[in-house]
Amino acid sequence: MVTGGVIEQKEHKEYQKDIDGLFSETSGALSDLVTFYQFKHQVSIQLFLPFYMGFFNLFIQTAKSKHMQAEKDLITEIDKWMDYRNKVDEKRIRDGIELFKKWGTAMEKQGIHTLT
Repeated sequence: MVTGGVIEQKEHKEYQKDIDGLFSETSGALSDLVTFYQFKHQVSIQLFLPFYMGFFNLFIQTAKSKHMQAEKDLITEIDKWMDYRNKVDEKRIRDGIELFKKWGTAMEKQGIHTLT
């Protein structure tokens, strides 16, 4: 999914603000998804989609950054998870939660996003 060369970001503060916004929106979508699952004990495709689309957008915009190139294994793992052919089930949601956390931590470590 992530193809092409490494991107060097020019307006770092503006970029970081955009990424922080995407991260927050995706976190909210994930919260909705997890809350629904906890109370209904079923997977909702309608609630999975906003999380998936937010994470996809965030990932596509950050994975090619020169700062994230040390995360090649994580990039590959997320890329596989993102494959649209994967079944949307409880395992995919759990894996997505963990990958989203790992990606957020990796972005914070590189100064692209601030979790705290």
